[in-house]
Amino acid sequence: MVDVVGDGECNDSYIVFCDGSYDTLDVDQVNEISSKTDMTLFLSDDNKVRYFSENFLKSYGECYLLLQAILALKNKNDIFSKAKRIFKLGGRCTLGSDFNVRDYDNLYGKYVFKKRKETWVTEKKDKEI
Repeated sequence: MVDVVGDGECNDSYIVFCDGSYDTLDVDQVNEISSKTDMTLFLSDDNKVRYFSENFLKSYGECYLLLQAILALKNKNDIFSKAKRIFKLGGRCTLGSDFNVRDYDNLYGKYVFKKRKETWVTEKKDKEI
């Protein structure tokens, strides 16, 4: 993901990498990630991150990591004053070849969510109604 963002249309992006892996990353992994990002937050030793991980509270952990990233960015006032858009991507996500950052130019001040895909949960819910 970081390689894709760093190339092409998003080459003026500011990339924040936030990790809460249960197992601490090794030095080579940290160095590789750090070399491809503008800010890295490795929070494996954070007590709250450990609690969420040990208790299988993935959604809480994700929200907490996002909060930590936002707070870290808040301390860099120049980032928010220059930002037109903030994208949150998961670690297993990549930008497709059809991604065009300019599609979001006219959406300043708005939240944009990916269109919901139909899943087995939708089918079950529809049957209950």
